[in-house]
Amino acid sequence: MKKIIICLLIITVVSSLYAQEIRNGVLTIKDGTTQIDSTSYRDVKDITKVVIPNTVTKIGDLAFAGCDGLKDIPLPNGITSIGAGAFSGVGAENIRLPASLTKIAKNTFQNCKTLRSITIADSVTEIGSNAFENCENLTDVVIPNSVTKLGEKVFIGSGLVNLTVPSSVTAIGKTPIDKCENIKTIKVDKFSFAHQFFSTTGKVTFSDKKPDITKEEFLSLYNENKDIVLDGILYISRQITDIKKNKYKGGTFFTRLSLHKKIKSIGDSAFHGCETLTELDITANVTSLGNAAFQNCTGLTKVTLGAGLKQIPYRSFKNSALTEVTIPGNVKIIGKEAFRDCKSLARIVIKDGVEEIGDNAFNGTALTEIEVPASVTKLGGGVTGKDVKWIVKKGSPAEKYAADKKLTVIVK
Repeated sequence: MKKIIICLLIITVVSSLYAQEIRNGVLTIKDGTTQIDSTSYRDVKDITKVVIPNTVTKIGDLAFAGCDGLKDIPLPNGITSIGAGAFSGVGAENIRLPASLTKIAKNTFQNCKTLRSITIADSVTEIGSNAFENCENLTDVVIPNSVTKLGEKVFIGSGLVNLTVPSSVTAIGKTPIDKCENIKTIKVDKFSFAHQFFSTTGKVTFSDKKPDITKEEFLSLYNENKDIVLDGILYISRQITDIKKNKYKGGTFFTRLSLHKKIKSIGDSAFHGCETLTELDITANVTSLGNAAFQNCTGLTKVTLGAGLKQIPYRSFKNSALTEVTIPGNVKIIGKEAFRDCKSLARIVIKDGVEEIGDNAFNGTALTEIEVPASVTKLGGGVTGKDVKWIVKKGSPAEKYAADKKLTVIVK
């Protein structure tokens, strides 16, 4: 009987508390309150507005989490701490953070699917991990100059279209804009930490602020362990010596490459389908090129092959936009389909020293003639189209090949 009376008393007190505090959807926190405890109003669905007195300095973890009817949240100055996930899943459209707040904790506004704007006070120095995750209607965010750190996945899955990140930010966690499929611009200060961090997204625009350092200082500072895109050029990290398979496959955030002297190899399909790449200089230090390394680079019109290459392997430049190519004598093998379907390739110069040309190496090009040096001793099937004239040395393997294939031959 005593247990029943105690339970009834507790229910009566709690009911009385909510009856006092929530009226017509408005939750009024009592004057004099200094802290809203963790999970205090979690999943209370009938709250539409909360009135918080100036005496409150702290809002605990998950305090209003899941209150999807909560649309009006005026946050007074004096609040210095808002806990993790405190407003996750609320129904607010516009939130202004108080000037007394110094940190946006992790998950604070996670899953706020109706949130359209957030005003971050210039007192905030850190924005925690997943703070705005899945805020699918949040399109524009300006991070103030006070912020120095962004946590990982801070905007993951949000509706971001435009993001502004100042030079004050010097630390950014992993994949802060992952799955932000609508993002168009990331405005940064030129030569800042944020510039280097977001440079490979292809979304960077610059503020009007004058850079604090030079281009050379910027590259020296950040390019050691980070790829950087600057003026359309991809500067490969100076720590990389071997560009791995598929490393930049499908990348559309650069037009040229800067291959530093430590790079020795470029792996299979490393730049496959990089449609915006227009020029390529394979430096002398590169000794190995992978299969299909630059296949389907449909904007690539110019390539210089370095003195270190011994082979142009299978489909290296297939279906690129090359117009002419010179193959130096240090290259011994032109692999199968190396330049196949390069429909604009009208001129090819093969230097003495090349020994082998593989099947269909130049088939499907715009070539009308090809000069094959006497050093070439091995030729595959269908090297060129049947209407291409072959210019050959008398008595050379190429002369016999062309005659056997009933091609038009010009003997020098």
